[in-house]
Parts: sequence; structure tokens; C-alpha cells
Amino acid sequence: MTVALLWRYLLLSLLLCFQLTSWAGELTLRTAQATVTARGATTNAAVALPYLWDTVHPDVGGQARFEIPFELPRDWFTEPDELYGLFIPRIGTAYQIWLNGQILEENGDMRSANGANFALSPRHIPFVASLLKPSNLLVIQIRADRERRGGLSPIIIGRAHDLEANYVLPSEQRVIAIKMVALFSGLICLLSLSLWFTQAEATPTGARRRDPLYLLSGLAELFWLIRLGSSFLESPPLPWFAWQLFSIVALGGWNSFNLLFCMQVIGWQQGRYSKPLQHWLVVQMLLIVVVAAAGFLEAGYQTTLTIWYGALGLTNLLVCSTFVVGSCKKGRPTEVRLLAFAIVVNVFVGVRDWYVVRITPSMLEKTYLYYASVLFGLTAGYIVIDRFRKMSAKAQDLTASLETRIAQREKELMQAYQLMDKSNREQERATERARILRDMHDGVGANLNIAIRQLETGRADSTQILQTLRDSLDQLKLAIDSMHLDSGDLTGLLANMRYRLTQRFNAMHMALEWAVDDVPHLKHFDHRDMRNLQFLVFEAISNALQHSHASVLRIELHLTDDERIVLKIMDNGCGFELDRIKPRGLDSLRQRAAAIGAVLTVVSTPGRTTVEVVVADRSGDQTQL
Repeated sequence: MTVALLWRYLLLSLLLCFQLTSWAGELTLRTAQATVTARGATTNAAVALPYLWDTVHPDVGGQARFEIPFELPRDWFTEPDELYGLFIPRIGTAYQIWLNGQILEENGDMRSANGANFALSPRHIPFVASLLKPSNLLVIQIRADRERRGGLSPIIIGRAHDLEANYVLPSEQRVIAIKMVALFSGLICLLSLSLWFTQAEATPTGARRRDPLYLLSGLAELFWLIRLGSSFLESPPLPWFAWQLFSIVALGGWNSFNLLFCMQVIGWQQGRYSKPLQHWLVVQMLLIVVVAAAGFLEAGYQTTLTIWYGALGLTNLLVCSTFVVGSCKKGRPTEVRLLAFAIVVNVFVGVRDWYVVRITPSMLEKTYLYYASVLFGLTAGYIVIDRFRKMSAKAQDLTASLETRIAQREKELMQAYQLMDKSNREQERATERARILRDMHDGVGANLNIAIRQLETGRADSTQILQTLRDSLDQLKLAIDSMHLDSGDLTGLLANMRYRLTQRFNAMHMALEWAVDDVPHLKHFDHRDMRNLQFLVFEAISNALQHSHASVLRIELHLTDDERIVLKIMDNGCGFELDRIKPRGLDSLRQRAAAIGAVLTVVSTPGRTTVEVVVADRSGDQTQL
């Protein structure tokens, strides 16, 4: 028992010694002799720290010099090279610090107002212990701008490593935490705005509709990101007063878009009070003009700003209370109740911050809305992602349904195409039969009729009748051959005609000169064009056989350097005068040429007759045949 009591007393003694040691190295300074210059007047008085400038001198900036004498505690045992430090939770806006006549640190412009704000972050100023004396004088000169929570807090002096462990590290962690909140808000903002830009569905009118939920969430987080920036950016990107108003507008925008987001989630955007609430939010934002006017006039700025913040909080209380009641109704989804919980937390934290910062201002009180906003951001992010997931699932279902309908439609179209293809093939066969019959009627039939009339009249000799019958037979063979012509193959067409007409050339004792090259196919020539060209060439050759009394017939087909295909039919016969022959023969040639979009050229002199055809390509270029 005695041993146990001894160990207990020993442990308590060690704990007490540790506590005394840890506190023996720290000294807190809470009073100062202050010389203050504000509104052109200078006063000197003893003051207690913290000295909150906006409370003592509302709506005005100025300068102050704090002289803080202090005695070095007797229980401090300092080595000259040991590192000590000052920890000041809030100082500024700009400041200079001297210890025993030695300047320790300065930040900001002491002469020009509304510059960088160094009151946003705590200050840790290390110095060597050799600067300390039994009696010391700490002098701090500050320049404080209005409405920037400037002034001077109590000052803690101690060993540097103790200050870092007890004060500096927690302060840095708070600043890092706010920056992490800003990063989180930026991510939610990018996610929401990206979804709003990329996710659009087509309406029955053909327009593209985007979900406003994504836009409201993205804009709310964007404004909150700006608001967070005002809490740790010591050197703002705008002049101070513009940056202050920008920060206030950002807070109002964050609040307004969050309320509209809540209305969208619960389905109140078309409700009875949705329009009045939206109008009030617009009016609330326009009241920033009144706040700005008060700031420029430097009269009642703090009061006006406090009232505006109060109106903001009252609006939140009313709307969010209604939202919470609505979220408790049976059948509400989980996301609505999660959002209601986040709203309650943020509203109460916001009211607390408004009371602490605006009604009973304290220099060392922290704003917790920055951290509570994470809960709302997480809930909003969850709702946005869940909405995207549901819309994606819906889109997939629609896509699957559409694919099924498309497959069914393709099947129906394939069946209809097969029926149409069958009908087209039957129609093509009928058309081909009709064409062959027409060609036989116009060619073979006409020649047979001529032969019959020649026999009936008795005016034609056997040679003429035989020639007519041979033409009929040749045309019959060509009509049959035309069924097997390849589209656009001019070389094959001429070779086939040479084969069919060789006997007639031999019977007429006419030599055939063949200068036909293998030329490219004409892709735009179909069977009808090939048939018309076949009859055109046949009629030109037949005319030469019957009327030219030529001994040589020459056929040329070649490709020129300028990519033209040239076909010529020439003989060395007696020739003819174009004006004196019957127009019927040439009209038939011209009609055939016109049917294939060609221009016919016939040149005849004694000893040489040339038939040339020029065909216009469908692309606009001209190809000579």
C-alpha cells in the first residue's frame, strides 16, 4: 500500500513538473500603452489586448503604436543562441515589430491604406534569446484598414519549438484546412459545370435541354470558392474595396444558388412561392449597392453590412425551415433528407458566425461556416452524381429501347427492300424486253418492211434487197449482243461490232484498218448509253458500206494526253455534200448522240469522210469519242 501511494505521488509530481516546465517557457502580454491616430486625431492611453480596431474605430482606418514593456521571468534560463519567438494570432492590417530597439519583422505598406491584408493569418516571429533582457520593451506599429478585422491580439512569447507545437502548427493546419475546402469546392464546381455543359437531352422541338441542377450546384461552389479566397489571400487581385464587395457578392451568390438548388431538388421550382422567393433573392443581391454606397460614404458601413448579413440569415432560416418540414413528408427520397440535415448545420453555424463576428465582434473567434460548408458540398456533390447516374441509366435504357426499335425497323426495311429489289428486277427485265422489242421493231422490223416493199414494187434489184436483208440480220445480231455489253467498255463494244461485221467488209471488198486502244471504262455510261452508241457506230459504218464506194474503212479509238477518249470512223470514199443529202440519215445519228449527251460532228470531202462524236461527262468535263 505504501509503495503504491509512493508511486502515485511520484507520478503526480512528474506531471506537475512537466506542466510547470511547459508553461514556464511562455509569457502572454495583454496590456499596452497605445498611441492611436484616427480621423486626424491622436490619442494616447493604456489599452487591453485584444485591441479590435473595427470596434473601437468603426468605419474608419488609421494607425496605432503599441508600447509593451515586460519583465523576463526569473525562472527563465536562456542561452544566448537559443531560439525564442513571438506568436501573434492577429495583427495588422500592416505592421512593424521591434524588440528592444531591434526590428524583428515588418509586412505591408505603413503609409498607404487598403493594400495587402496581413491580418488574415497568425504571425510567428522567431528571434535569438540574446535579444532578451531582464527588462524589455516590445513596440508594435500597425496600420489598420476599416472592415478588415485589423488591430492587435494578445502576444505570446516563448521558446520557438514550444510555440510551434502549441500555436503555430494548429494555425497552419487551420489555414491548410480552408485551402483544402477551397480545393474541394473547386472540384465540385468543375464536376457540376462539366456535367451541365456536356449532358444535354433533345426536346420534342429539337432544342437541347440541360439540367439546371448541375448549373446551380456549379455556380454555388464557384461563388463559395471566391468567398474562401478572401479568407486567406493576403494580396487580393483587386483593389481592397472592390475585393471586399466581390467577396460579399460571392457570399450572397453562394447563398442564393444554394437555395435555388434546394428548390430544384425538392421540386419547388414551379411551386406557389418559387417566383416571390426568386424575386427576393434578386432584390437581396441588389442591396449590395446600398452596402457599397455606405462604404464609399464611410458612414454606417458596418451597420449596413450587419443588416445585410442579418437579412441573408433570416432568409435562410425561413426557407430552410420550410425545406426541413417538407423533407420530413412521407415518401421523400434520402437525398432530400440528407440535404435538409446539411442545411440545418450550415444555417446554425452561419447564424453563430454572424453573431460572433458582427454582433459581438471578437478578434480571436474563428469562422466555422468555412468548414460546415463541406457538409453541404458533399451532399450537393452526392446529389449531382446520383442525378447523373440516374440520367445515365435512363439514357442507357432509352438507347437499348431505341436499338431494339432500330433493329426491328431494319428488319422491316430489309423485307421491304427485298420486295422492292424483286420488283425492280422484274421491272428491269420488262424494260429490257421492251427495249429489245423496240430495237428489233425500229431496226430489224423497219429493214424487213423496206425489203418487202422493194419486192412488191419490183423496182429494186437483188443486190439492194440482199443489202437490206443483211442490215436486218446485222441489227438483229447487235440487238442480241447489246444484252451482254459491259457498261462503259468502249473497246469491247467496238471489238464485238468488228466480229459481227467482218463478213460484210469482206463481201464489199473493203479493207478495215483497226486502230483501237484499250481505253478506260466510262463509269457514267449505262446499258442504254452503250446501246445508243452501238447503233450510232453501226449506222455510220452501214452508211459507209452502202454509199461511200470506199475501199478502206478506218476506226480509231485512243486516249489523248488531256484524258479525252477519241473515236473516229473514216473512209476514203466519194464523199457527199451535206446540204444535198436527205436529212433523215443524219437526224438519226444526231438523235442517238443527243440521247447520250453528245455532240455529233460529220466532215465529208471527196476521198475522206469522218464521223466524230463528243460526249459531255456528267462532272462537267467533255470527253471526245
